[in-house]
Order: sequence, then C-alpha cells, then structure tokens
Amino acid sequence: MDLAAKFAAAAALCAAAYYLICLWSAFGISRQKDAVANGPLPPVSILKPLHGADPELYEALGSHCTQDYAEYEVILGVSDPADPAVPVAEQVTREFPGHVRLLVCPEVLGANRKLSNLIQMLAQARHGHLLINDSDIQVPPDYLRRILAHFKDPAVGGTHRQLAGVLAEGLRERDPVAARHHLACRLGVD
Repeated sequence: MDLAAKFAAAAALCAAAYYLICLWSAFGISRQKDAVANGPLPPVSILKPLHGADPELYEALGSHCTQDYAEYEVILGVSDPADPAVPVAEQVTREFPGHVRLLVCPEVLGANRKLSNLIQMLAQARHGHLLINDSDIQVPPDYLRRILAHFKDPAVGGTHRQLAGVLAEGLRERDPVAARHHLACRLGVD
C-alpha cells in the first residue's frame, strides 16, 4: 500500500471515529435533563444574528421574549436594513418592547458577516452573561433557567449544547440534518 492510500485509510478511520464519538455524545445529551434552577440567576443578554426570514422566524424570536426569567434582553442584529428578517424583527420589538431590541450592524469586521454582527451586538449587550443562538431556534419558557442554572457554580465560565428538535418545514427540506446549538458564557460580574 502506497503512502497516499495509507493516509486516506487513516483519514477515513479518524473520520469514522469522530462520527461515532458525536453519535455517542448526542445520545447521552438527548437522554440527560437540565436542572431548572430556582432562586436568583444572573441577568443575561441573548444575541441573535439574523439573515433572511426563515420559516417560523416570528415564533422562534417570540419564544425568546416570553421566558420565565427575571432579567434578560434579546438583541437581534442584521447587517442590512433591507434584510427580509427586519419586518418580522420589528414586529417582535413592538410586541415585546421590554425585552427585545433590533440593531443594524453596518460595519464589516472581517469575512464572516455573522461574526461581524455578533461583535457589534456584543458591544451593545447590557449584561455580563451572554447566550448566543441561531434565529431559527424555538425554545420553551424555562430555557434560560435551564441554561443559566449551570452558572450557579462559580467554576463554570461557559456552556455549549447542541439542541435536538423539529426543524421548520422549509429548513427540513433545505438541510435535514442541520445542527442547532447555543453558546452561553460569563463575561464578568453584573
């Protein structure tokens, strides 16, 4: 067997091992339940970069604005004021004025527009705990309490979770195995 064939076989073996680890992790995560925290939890800023009007965008954004949580804000960010997501985001800001803001993020800070939006949204965040997730994720009312419960432990600085759920019809057709996840982190003390 020549060197190229050995390299290809090793790469295929590594890829197979990676996918087995992913499946094992996903199975374990899907069976585990988050603890719902009771008592005071830190204020949190939710950053949701938007691009395009996904199916069920209103429902996804609205689910973040009806959380059973004491102090939080939802920051929606678009790079283009003419983005198709803007009318839906404006409707959500009118219906949930105490929790949600829409920001236009005009600066291009690198090649990745989503990351560029997140950097500009971060500068406007009011709280030292952040949660970042995609615009098409719908969440239950106890979502923030489940995620922020991990921060009751002062040794925890961040958490990441791949979400299992049902994709909206248009997304299922476009990407039937798309991963949906969140990232939560502690930046400082509120």
